[in-house]
Amino acid sequence: MEDLLEDSPSLKDTFSQKVSTAYQRALIKAELETGLVKSNFLQHCPFSEDNILDPNFWPMPAHDGSDTYMGIRNYCDRKSCVR
Repeated sequence: MEDLLEDSPSLKDTFSQKVSTAYQRALIKAELETGLVKSNFLQHCPFSEDNILDPNFWPMPAHDGSDTYMGIRNYCDRKSCVR
């Protein structure tokens, strides 16, 4: 992603809007997949541009046999990703 932004600096100007659009689509998908209404989720992406572009930010799989991810779960617990 960082390389893409370096190669096409004009994308940087629309990055926030594209993240917002993608997040809104993800909310709809989450609503359909979980049966929860959208209002149960944060209405805006809780991750900053720096988080998204930081390759060390993304979650690592939990090693407890579950389908959860350590980084994102811990981050979301602090940020209340789902109400």
